[in-house]
Amino acid sequence: LASCEVVTVGGVTCDLKRDKRGHIARSRKMVNEFKRMHPCPATGEIEKSCKGFVVDHIAPLCACGEDSPSNMQWQSIADSKIKDKWERKLCNGQGD
Repeated sequence: LASCEVVTVGGVTCDLKRDKRGHIARSRKMVNEFKRMHPCPATGEIEKSCKGFVVDHIAPLCACGEDSPSNMQWQSIADSKIKDKWERKLCNGQGD
């Protein structure tokens, strides 16, 4: 990890860890665990990509959402783009 920052969003404070590219760090292990628990809605696969869908954090990481399977959902790519716009506004241009 490259850095860590403390943020406060909606009265909640948390530490955001960032990778070398400056993106909020995500756990590949947690995503894989989510996929094992919730196979791809389009194909039923648990290890491959899921065409037309992405794994999304329900509560955004930039707003102190947990990086855990309980805070993840499958989301269509179209819905993801809409939510990404909202997250960028919520998190001052740094929605992740």
